[in-house]
Amino acid sequence: MCSDSSKHHSRLCWHEVSGTWLPLIVGSIGANNDILLIKYSDAIGKRYISFSTENTLETGGCGRAEFFEATLSEKEIYGCDQASIESFRSVFVQGADAGTWKIANRVYYYFMSAQDSSFVFFQSKDGNLIKLESDFLDSDGFRQMVAGS
Repeated sequence: MCSDSSKHHSRLCWHEVSGTWLPLIVGSIGANNDILLIKYSDAIGKRYISFSTENTLETGGCGRAEFFEATLSEKEIYGCDQASIESFRSVFVQGADAGTWKIANRVYYYFMSAQDSSFVFFQSKDGNLIKLESDFLDSDGFRQMVAGS
């Protein structure tokens, strides 16, 4: 069932995203990372949301949950390779509001940037590591997206 703020047709719900009902471009690349890109602007690299699998993410010999917890922690108590942790931090954590959300028995690791793209990582029901990326969604926008995953 669609929410009051959405439009629907048959069993599909269309949700407004920042004042735009329909994306300008939707593209998919079914390579190693299975990328789905949705663009809301014709400007290159602006106003997009992407979904990808990140199963090849280098976790430094740790499980995914331990790795993400290590990247968010100031302590070096985790058994992950420190170079992998520092590499991830330099790309995703530095300058970002980073942490975890627990929604419907699933953990989401978020990395929100005010200037650049923001990211959310989580494990899907089928065990894939999913990365969401957007240059315009804020924390509330990402949380609304993942609430239905």
